[in-house]
Amino acid sequence: MLLSNQGCGVTKVAIDFAKSFYALGLCKTKVVATIKAKTLNKTDLAPSLPKLEGGCLIVERAGEITSEKANELHRIMEDEEKDIVVMFVGETMKLTQMFVNNSAMVPYFHHLIQMNNLTDDDLYNVAIAYMEQLNYKASEGGANRLKSRIRTMEHN
Repeated sequence: MLLSNQGCGVTKVAIDFAKSFYALGLCKTKVVATIKAKTLNKTDLAPSLPKLEGGCLIVERAGEITSEKANELHRIMEDEEKDIVVMFVGETMKLTQMFVNNSAMVPYFHHLIQMNNLTDDDLYNVAIAYMEQLNYKASEGGANRLKSRIRTMEHN
């Protein structure tokens, strides 16, 4: 789950996480689908499930998911044969309320990243750890350029 203030570009971060899950072998396919919660609420997921298997589904503004759709997602996450990673992106208060209303889903979300609380050092450490997991090592110059780039980025 990625939490942030609205309009912080967190969906792009979620997509990058999904790509890294594939690169690290956590997902079997490169499939990444994004959908806004309000659209998801009106969508029958059944026809799309075979295409999503082994990949990632990113739900934007996930705090707006209805209880009915939350129950459907819960059944999908519960079924290990579906093998779909579901990521929720949204605002802290709305997602908190959605989980209060749909507590059966809580055990399926093991990681919470509050994007608005990450420091430049946190972002740098995530990038370095990812490189190391892929068996890369940053040169001193490369690491310094990475730190400099992170400092110049706009992030909340």
